[in-house]
Amino acid sequence: MSECALERCICGGAENCNMRRPPRWQDEIRKDDALREKHLGGESILGEATRLTDRTRKDVYAHPTVNFDRIARLWSVILGVDVTPEQHALCMIAVKLSRLIESPGHRDSLVDVAGYARTIELLGEGG
Repeated sequence: MSECALERCICGGAENCNMRRPPRWQDEIRKDDALREKHLGGESILGEATRLTDRTRKDVYAHPTVNFDRIARLWSVILGVDVTPEQHALCMIAVKLSRLIESPGHRDSLVDVAGYARTIELLGEGG
């Protein structure tokens, strides 16, 4: 049995480890690249994340300072511990990273990770 590609993978080196499926990853990345070329004119992941966090998401959900504060307060009540807006963003990055372990080439998750990192920067700028 070959070892998992991650030093501390939760799979424990099991045969079905997601880290042993690079051909599927490569196919998924190629599909996402083709989709990006067709629909977005070749926009990069970082470019798409910046565009979405600069306008689209703010127009729909408000500035991250407002929206993430609201979410953090709700999570605080649900979890029974104080949650900051920055912690909310970090937790959402963790959700996306978990999904990327299964499907590393999934463009939407990659854009979301970059977008949440960008919102952490926006939180520091205020509303």
